Amino acid sequence: MYEWRHTARAQAMQALYSDEFRDRIGVEPFAESNSSWWLESGRDEVKAYSLLLYYGVHENREKIDELISSHSKTRAIIHMSIVDLSVIRLGVYSLLFDKDVASKVVIDESVKLSLEYSNGVGFKFVNGVLDAIAKELAA
Repeated sequence: MYEWRHTARAQAMQALYSDEFRDRIGVEPFAESNSSWWLESGRDEVKAYSLLLYYGVHENREKIDELISSHSKTRAIIHMSIVDLSVIRLGVYSLLFDKDVASKVVIDESVKLSLEYSNGVGFKFVNGVLDAIAKELAA
């Protein structure tokens, strides 16, 4: 029913991944480059939702990273895989600001993205961090 939302989340996650990778190697962030590869095709609602998620994470990154750091007992942000970090940032943004999407759906979608793009074991870490944050936000 909402397959287009999954596509939009995947596109936003890939752009966030690109930014984090570029940041770690000292190259200009995607947000400031002229690249728009992720918006060149697709439905308008996919583009709009991708942009909402992408810029939402950027505008709230400090708050998002604070939540991630306080709920990741085993890894500092700098030591997380870039894919897992990008997926978690996207998930935390949705938990905080995308009230139309239930927390279980956010976590499920994040796990799916991790399974699609990460190393096959990162989904457990993604699930654990997002579940802990969702429980705190619900309290």
